[in-house]
Amino acid sequence: MRSRAGKRQEAGFSLAELLVVLVIIGLAAAVFVPNTGAFFRAYRIRGAADTMAGHMRTARQIAVTQHLPVTFTVNPSPTNTYSFSYTITGHPTTTQTFSISKHVTLTNAPTGPLTFNINTNGTIANPSTPDDQNPTANFVRLTSGIGSGVTDRYTLTFTVAGKVGLKFVR
Repeated sequence: MRSRAGKRQEAGFSLAELLVVLVIIGLAAAVFVPNTGAFFRAYRIRGAADTMAGHMRTARQIAVTQHLPVTFTVNPSPTNTYSFSYTITGHPTTTQTFSISKHVTLTNAPTGPLTFNINTNGTIANPSTPDDQNPTANFVRLTSGIGSGVTDRYTLTFTVAGKVGLKFVR
């Protein structure tokens, strides 16, 4: 039998190896953690814009499939709400109201509550003008600062045919 005297086998890491790993983790955290806040603020406004555009499409779909006129009303900041309503014959008016985060500023042109009237064929009685790419009237804008002086802005529009436009500008 041979003896292994003099040879030590230990499992583990040296202090130097642990310090190198901690420095790498620290550098990664220093790079990624500050950007996390801006990411979540940008995500919040993007989510609000996507949700509102989806509700605009839903209101139009209800008008077309149920053959009912639907009104889509936007109440700008500080209220930060929007709703759509319709009436089925023999039933009370159905209204669905939604709120937007207080961190997002909701404005529109003209100022004050803005109502889009959606006809039973899906067309819009008072669409965004002159078009959905460069609106000057009847549009909705969501704005939020996401950090370091950067502001995200989403403009939502309705064309006369009922298409919902969503334009992003940073």
